[in-house]
Amino acid sequence: MGCSSNPENNNDENKKKEIIETKEIIESSPPQKNDSNKLLTSKSTNILSTSLTKNTSSKKYINKKPKPYIISSIKSETNEIYILRVNASNFLKEYLIPIWFDKNIYIKFITKANWRIDRKYNYTNSNGMPSSHILGFNYGAAVARIGSGPNFLLVPNELTYFNKFEGPLYLRMNLPKNIEICPEGSMEVKIFDGTLMSIEEINSKIGWKEKSMSYSNKFSSELENKLTTDINNLRMNPILFYDTFFKGNKNMIWTQTFLKNAKNNNDNLQISPFSSNNDLYNSLKEYVKLNIDDIKKNINKKVIENYCQNLEEKIFIFLKNNFKCSSVVNCKRTKKNKSEEICIQYILDKNFRNNIFSSEYYSIAVNIINTGLLNEIFIILVLLKD
Repeated sequence: MGCSSNPENNNDENKKKEIIETKEIIESSPPQKNDSNKLLTSKSTNILSTSLTKNTSSKKYINKKPKPYIISSIKSETNEIYILRVNASNFLKEYLIPIWFDKNIYIKFITKANWRIDRKYNYTNSNGMPSSHILGFNYGAAVARIGSGPNFLLVPNELTYFNKFEGPLYLRMNLPKNIEICPEGSMEVKIFDGTLMSIEEINSKIGWKEKSMSYSNKFSSELENKLTTDINNLRMNPILFYDTFFKGNKNMIWTQTFLKNAKNNNDNLQISPFSSNNDLYNSLKEYVKLNIDDIKKNINKKVIENYCQNLEEKIFIFLKNNFKCSSVVNCKRTKKNKSEEICIQYILDKNFRNNIFSSEYYSIAVNIINTGLLNEIFIILVLLKD
C-alpha cells in the first residue's frame, strides 16, 4: 500500500522529496452487510484523516476476498497524487471511485495495467483486446467517466484529460455481457488534481439526500438495502438518477418528461424519503416465511402474472390487518441485474410508478427471494400509506 520516508537517511535534499502517506482502505468486496456505503478504516470512517499511522487492523482482512480497489496517496510540494490499485478478479462492474473533480480543469492520469478478461486470453494493457468486431471500447479496456460526463479510455502511460463536468470518478473494466468470464491481473492509476472524499460527502455534493434517509435495515440483505436506497434516490432526485444511470440509454428517453414532472412535484411538495420500517419489514418477512412453499412452487412458472396479482392482494390484506392502514404491493420475477436497473423497472410499470413519487406513502419494505434459477430473483416490494 503506501510507505513512509526513512528518517535515518533524511537530509535537506530528501526533505524536498515526496512523502508517501497511506490513506484509508476503501470499499471491501462484497461490501459489509448493513454498511454498504461506509468506508473500511483502521479506527474511524474519516477518509480525510491525515495522521500517519500503521494500519494494524488490516491484518484481519488478509484471509478475506481481495478488494476491488485500494487508494493510497503521495504528498508532494505542489499537490497530492492518488494511487488507485485495481484487482481485476473483483472489478466486475462500474465502481464509484471517491475522488472528486471540479469542472473545466485538466486532469492527469498515469495508467499501467497488466490484466485480461479471462485466462483463455493473453494479458493486455488498459487499451484492452484489439478487435475490429467490437463497437466502442475494446474488451478489457479501462473505461472512465467523471460525474455525468462521457466515457473515455484511460490509455496506457500518461493521459491529460480536459474535464467539463464536476463529480466523482467512475471506473470499469469493459467486459462482455451475458458471458461467464474470470478477469485476472491488476491495474495501477496515478491520479492528479482531484480531492479524496467520503462516499457520504460525494452523495451530498451530487444531490443524493442519503444523510437524511433511514434506508438501511439491519435485518435486510445487501441487495434489499441497495434497492431500497436506489428507490429513495429515484424518489428524491429522479433527474439525477436518470442522468447518472440511464442518460445514454436511448430506450429510456421517453421517461425524461415524466421524471421532470416528478422532480417538480417533489420540489413543490418537499416529499420526504421512504423510511425503512423494521415492523413492516418483519411482517412482510413473516408472511413470506409462512407461505414460502406456495411462493416457491409458483414463481418459476412461465406465466406468473395471475399468481403475482393474487399474492399482492393477499399481502395487502395481511398488512391491512397488522397495521390498520393501506399499502401498495408489487411482486415481480426479474433478472438478477444491478439494483439501479431493477429500480428503473418500477418506472416502466405504469400501474406502480406514481406511487414512488406520492407523498401518501412513507415506509418501504423489500423482500427478495431466490428463485433457484441462476440469473433470476423474485421481489416483493411494499409501500405503506401514512
